[in-house]
Amino acid sequence: MKKLYLIGVFAALLATTGTISAQVVNSFIRTGDAVSAGLSGASVTIDADAFALDNNPAAMSLYSNTMAAGAGFSIINPSSVKMQMISAAGFYKISSALAAGIDVKRLSYEPYATYAADGRSTGEFTPSEMAVTAGVSYLVMDGLSIGANVKFASFALAEGSSSSYFGLDASAMYVSGALRAGLDIRNIASPVMDIRGGASYDISSVTLMAQAEYLAEAGVMAAAGAQYNFKDMLFARAGFHYGNASAGIPSYGSVGLGAKFAGFSLDAAVLLGTASVSGTTVLSLGYAF
Repeated sequence: MKKLYLIGVFAALLATTGTISAQVVNSFIRTGDAVSAGLSGASVTIDADAFALDNNPAAMSLYSNTMAAGAGFSIINPSSVKMQMISAAGFYKISSALAAGIDVKRLSYEPYATYAADGRSTGEFTPSEMAVTAGVSYLVMDGLSIGANVKFASFALAEGSSSSYFGLDASAMYVSGALRAGLDIRNIASPVMDIRGGASYDISSVTLMAQAEYLAEAGVMAAAGAQYNFKDMLFARAGFHYGNASAGIPSYGSVGLGAKFAGFSLDAAVLLGTASVSGTTVLSLGYAF
């Protein structure tokens, strides 16, 4: 009976529709997770961490520990629009089959000068976005889980003007030994709907990931990444994302490093490629038990 009730909750979430501006709401798409950034976004099958709601919420109920929490800081497109993002996220396993999490982001753009109608300077205005995501995950059977997110974002890109939008995600993950498969549908029924599907495979201390992606109004993209794990203490990552430059999403590569000790983790990643993304840096700090 409990299982039927939880599946009903998921169905109700999936029946809810939200809208997002045709303009890409950056905070709905970007992640504060340096692990994902180091893999060029090939993260639909990675192990759950504090930022699981960004990567694949279904991973939460497959998590072997009890909880994870973390914070991230990103410097985005430093040579052009110079955005910064601060994020905090985490989740808790309520039972062996059920987990819930939350993710909060604030994205700020480079400030610009403002003027009155008569030409007098009135100071500066800093465009910004704020997004809050709440998600749940349920273990349907051994190795198979589903997840869903409900998201709210507000943004003010011009002085005296602001908007707010809702979004909905649905996901699934399957794990069998060294093989993982994942599907994540983000921003359902919106102009920035993003469908990602992929697989990963563990070969000794190396994990290989491949992912295909369809972003509405941007078309088909893909990502691949690899992670080397030294005794679950030190990590090296690299990835490549094939984008669509004509839609404003260029191709890029990434490198990343991570360390883990006594439940704490520290990860860093840098994006490499065209001027619009090169130098983008993501840092994240986490704790899990």
